[in-house]
Amino acid sequence: MDKEVIVLTGITGYLGSAILRLLLAEQANGHHANWLIRGTMRSMKNTAKVKLLTDYFGAVLQDTNRFEFCECDMNNEAQLKAAMTGAKYLIHTATPVITKKNVSFEFLEKATVQGTQKVLQAAADCHVTRIVLTSSTQAAGVHKTHVDKIDETLWSDHTLSGVIPYTKAKILQEKMIWKWRDDQVQQGRYTPEIVTILPTTLIGEIINGIDDSTPENILQIANNKLWYGYPDFFLGWVDVDDAAFAHLRALEVEEAKNERFIIVGDTVHSKELFQLVLDELDSEYTGHSFRNKQAPYFFVALAALFTD
Repeated sequence: MDKEVIVLTGITGYLGSAILRLLLAEQANGHHANWLIRGTMRSMKNTAKVKLLTDYFGAVLQDTNRFEFCECDMNNEAQLKAAMTGAKYLIHTATPVITKKNVSFEFLEKATVQGTQKVLQAAADCHVTRIVLTSSTQAAGVHKTHVDKIDETLWSDHTLSGVIPYTKAKILQEKMIWKWRDDQVQQGRYTPEIVTILPTTLIGEIINGIDDSTPENILQIANNKLWYGYPDFFLGWVDVDDAAFAHLRALEVEEAKNERFIIVGDTVHSKELFQLVLDELDSEYTGHSFRNKQAPYFFVALAALFTD
């Protein structure tokens, strides 16, 4: 049976590692036994991250009929070409998730927007059939005035004041993706099918460790960093395994081509989120003093000025 190569970028990331787990399960149950997963890492010299994966997944990552590691920096065109050669599908998750305000937009723009554009071009040059890219609901849900319902027809305004560098980069990333596709079509060039997935905040099992992702934000509660109480907001979230499944279905479903999809599991108030975490930690942190109280708005605004 001929192998179909599926490139998965960012396999050491929170979402990327969950997608890898799902793809390996799909192979094992026979649904996609002919898939060869080519997982990319920025550097194979990062032995700590390699060990996290090999410890979790075990010997399957040494089975060259099912999986192969590929060193690939998203801004290295030669490495990108090598990664895409012979591939039929691509799932691109490899962008930094850094929500700290002191991270420069220039850094995130290079990794998120410029890097993704180079990924798209390399995939097109190698005639990849379909590309699934991880966007964010922030690419649809940031507006000057209140919007009752966020859907796939909406586009965020990256020029608004107060938009953090990560959000701005994610907005511009997805706008670039669809402009790139339109330009390819108009110029008569080979154009892969494109699907973008726009997840809300991800929750669920951590494979890759804590590294500037959603779990780190949740751990602020566990470590009592929000000692002043919880801020007043509503949060949409989705289980990381459901987000992984959405990426798989985006590959499989013919009608998904050239569409964008928002995925959300539930929406909760920060008070409910805070209480869920406290309930989980109650036995471990008996006697620890958590401030289970909503913080005053003026205090949250003041604290934000001194928060990375």
